Amino acid sequence: MITNDLDYRRGVAKAVEDFCSVAVIFDDQKGLKPFLEKRKPNWK
Repeated sequence: MITNDLDYRRGVAKAVEDFCSVAVIFDDQKGLKPFLEKRKPNWK
């Protein structure tokens, strides 16, 4: 396995882990949904 490929795979795994962590935190869901819908969040 090429070193760059291993670094890429680790980076993707870390990004998935971070995304999943954010997706389960209620406050962060307020920003996640508008991001997925490609609109600005409505912070209160």
